[in-house]
Amino acid sequence: MEALAENKDLVEYVEAEARENDDIPTKKRVLELAAKKKKGGDDGYDSYLNLHMKVCKELDKIIENINKFEVTEYRMDALFENFDGATRVSGTARRTHEKNQEKAEIRTSAMKSASY
Repeated sequence: MEALAENKDLVEYVEAEARENDDIPTKKRVLELAAKKKKGGDDGYDSYLNLHMKVCKELDKIIENINKFEVTEYRMDALFENFDGATRVSGTARRTHEKNQEKAEIRTSAMKSASY
């Protein structure tokens, strides 16, 4: 139990690893990693820890930028207008894609009829 308490980061890693593999986290796995960590070996934990640190730093940057975002009525109107425009473009693209699919189906049907 002492090893688990001293290696909370490994416990989190094993839990994440188990979730990813649809498996059950085990004390044995934590102890294996703790022993390898003590010897200086890597069993994927170091690369996971590096990724964890990278993601945390990226999230910190996102939070920092959100905190810098100046909120005024004018800026919010511009933001909402941007989203409204993107939504309209997305809807138009979807409808165009659907129409193109319908045309392709009609062409295919017509070609089949002509070959008989």
